[in-house]
Amino acid sequence: MPFYDLNDAPEQRADGVIPDGTYAAVKMTLRPGGKNVDGCSGHDIGLFKASSTSDVMYLDVEFTVISGPHQGRKIWQPLTVTGGKVGEDGVESF
Repeated sequence: MPFYDLNDAPEQRADGVIPDGTYAAVKMTLRPGGKNVDGCSGHDIGLFKASSTSDVMYLDVEFTVISGPHQGRKIWQPLTVTGGKVGEDGVESF
């Protein structure tokens, strides 16, 4: 995998990033991946995604800010449910 150093990248938006420490009301949306985790209930069928490089199964989550100065902004986050390894730096590998 190539390494990209984005430390000197220009701003992508005129209003910049949401500042660290900002509290915001958000709506969480699960973006279904079509996979299942062993033992999941009928309500959870098809919600998970599988990593293409490991045994990780995760939820693909999208958060949308619903009020305040950052209303409408989106944040995407994979939430690991099962599998994977934790490296020496404490970060799970996909």
